[in-house]
Amino acid sequence: MELNDAGRSLRYGGLTRRDVLRGAAAGAVILGVPSSLAACGGDDDAPDRARRVGGTLRVGVGSGFGASATLDPDRFSGAQPDQAALISLFDRLTVRDANFDVKLSLAEELEPNATADEWTIRIRPDVELHDGRTLDADDLVASFRRKLEEGTTTAGNMPFLDPKRMRKLDQRTVRLTFLQPYAPFPEILSRYQGFITPAGFDPKQPVGTGPFAFRSFTPGQRTVLERYPNYWGEGPFVERLVLSEINDETARVNALLSGQLEAIASVPTNQLRVVEGTQGLELLTSETGALRPLVMDTRNKPFDDVRVRQAVRLMADREQMLELALAGRGKLGNDVFGPLDACYDDAGLPQRERDTEQAQSLLRQAGQEGLSLELFTSDVAPGLVQGSEVFAQNAKDAGVDVRLRKIPASSYFTSTWTQVPFFVTYGATSPYLEYAAIATLSSATVPETLFDNRRYDRLYREAVAALDEQRRCELVAEMMRIDYEQGGYLIWAFPNFEDAYSDQVTGFAPVKGWMPLTNFEFNRVSFV
Repeated sequence: MELNDAGRSLRYGGLTRRDVLRGAAAGAVILGVPSSLAACGGDDDAPDRARRVGGTLRVGVGSGFGASATLDPDRFSGAQPDQAALISLFDRLTVRDANFDVKLSLAEELEPNATADEWTIRIRPDVELHDGRTLDADDLVASFRRKLEEGTTTAGNMPFLDPKRMRKLDQRTVRLTFLQPYAPFPEILSRYQGFITPAGFDPKQPVGTGPFAFRSFTPGQRTVLERYPNYWGEGPFVERLVLSEINDETARVNALLSGQLEAIASVPTNQLRVVEGTQGLELLTSETGALRPLVMDTRNKPFDDVRVRQAVRLMADREQMLELALAGRGKLGNDVFGPLDACYDDAGLPQRERDTEQAQSLLRQAGQEGLSLELFTSDVAPGLVQGSEVFAQNAKDAGVDVRLRKIPASSYFTSTWTQVPFFVTYGATSPYLEYAAIATLSSATVPETLFDNRRYDRLYREAVAALDEQRRCELVAEMMRIDYEQGGYLIWAFPNFEDAYSDQVTGFAPVKGWMPLTNFEFNRVSFV
């Protein structure tokens, strides 16, 4: 391992993330490491080898979808309890490290051709599936074909991949062909789209290559996994992992305080001081690119008028929302997602500040003076209800009446989300182009704002085909400006992950995270 001149970016095999993005046209080969946060070998690994093996790690996770929970990585809803289980059961071809840089994981090599419309993947040798078989190229082809089946949640996030042109080159190597150049492929593989399932995969008895093997699953309640002793990567150290879906924030904290759990994801703001003041508990704070937006349906009145959307954005006192809803633990939002993306600062967008006079002027121009809105909110993620309450107060100063409708977390995503014109949501940390494909393109997988802009779509197609990082960032900056000026999100904050765990366990660490509790990498955790 070595550091770059700035002393920050990790390099493996002599290649940085910038090299990966810029050097794709030259056919660069990316060399991997055993895990997303692993050391570089040698003496650094000695403490991990000596760590105690044993015990049952009990973890409480919220933001679940109840009975619709699944352990199928290609058909899951995105709920956090499901993701916690999937990260433990399955490996991805690439992962994000502590700095949110892409590193290889299950893939040993990942190589584009000169135009990035073909990618060659070589998996690590001697990777054992939980049924004792060795993972091979046939499994890799079967996994990608499954991802593209009708009805999967992964199909829309594997853009341009041609299911008819997947070719096995040898027992560990596969070549994938795309309908057009697709430079961000390594980034896509680091998310749930990259989970690899074997040929003949059965979601009722899921078999993967992850650090933990399946034992039992009760949707919406509990997943029980056990240590897989032949795991190829780091750890695992605990013998059993029990993941409980606990959507009620108070119940989740109380279970930790009473010793029923060793760790919980997402401590509610009003309980942060309680956790910090409790002997034997540790608070874990991680920077994220997670979103806290208010969502406007851009096809539904009054939000079909861009002047109304901009007026709503100008009503918000973002600093007050961040302070009162999240105890100031995070960063101000500016209506554009992807703050950890390498291209984010290139857009040069000024921080949007509250301006009620300008908001009133825009509403007059739109013929919407005395506007009355109904905002649907829920505690599906920390700060959403409190942020909605602050916004409703902010809106009064602009002459707008915002009535809140609080929906139970257990039914919000089935009864309300995307079915009303003005509602809350939350989003995970993602690279910009990936989130655009999910949420803001006209062909988006989950088009929350129903945004439809031909120029925006065209810029996206050009950006994902751009091998040169500078050119791609220029295109992304144009997309971000369209989001900023015309989009349907009022993104008021990027909250930190505030998680908690018992001091009887070790292995959790702050990261630039896309998931709580050190990205749910429980293979790193052991009892002291």
